[in-house]
Amino acid sequence: MPKLRHVLYAVGGAGAVALGVFAIMRTRRAISHVSPITGTVTINRPPREVYELWRDFSRLPEFMSYLDKVEEDGERSTWTADLPIVGKMTWHAQIVDDVPGSLLSWKADRGISGRVTFTRAPGRDSTEVRVEMKVAGSRALARIFAAPEVKGDLRRLKQVLETGEVLRSDASAHVKPHAAQPAADAKPAPDFFIPHVPNAEKGAAS
Repeated sequence: MPKLRHVLYAVGGAGAVALGVFAIMRTRRAISHVSPITGTVTINRPPREVYELWRDFSRLPEFMSYLDKVEEDGERSTWTADLPIVGKMTWHAQIVDDVPGSLLSWKADRGISGRVTFTRAPGRDSTEVRVEMKVAGSRALARIFAAPEVKGDLRRLKQVLETGEVLRSDASAHVKPHAAQPAADAKPAPDFFIPHVPNAEKGAAS
């Protein structure tokens, strides 16, 4: 019986190891086949102008709401974000391709890579901006680079280029659920009432 027990323990241990190896292989395969996250927007500005704003990495926090700052040193840059729950997170990126007015791609640690193209929209002096992002490492970063966030970044980029600022409603300044209320500097409604005066009495002859 003791020998049989040792054999069963050995078989069980080998099975656990095999399951662990299988899980690691599956995780690695899943990470290596992460589908790219894409987003597209048309901006009423020429490609060169749109490219130049994006290429100035210090301006990225203007339309990427999760970014605190991006510091550039040649073809390398350091990105600092303030993420929900996680807090501050920093990663380093390096430019892979840079074609002024046309293409910009980069690769970063934490499993991040990205590519943005700037194409003149047909028949107009406008630009179609297409972003492709891939995040294979951090779950926290995968959330902020998810499709809705990328599309939100592109909408804000469009606002910055076309209006000079990101347009926000009073409600959009609140992250958590809140009661609807006017902005602090909103003017109060006039405190008077104009009654409606009937021009004929009910049942009176005309």
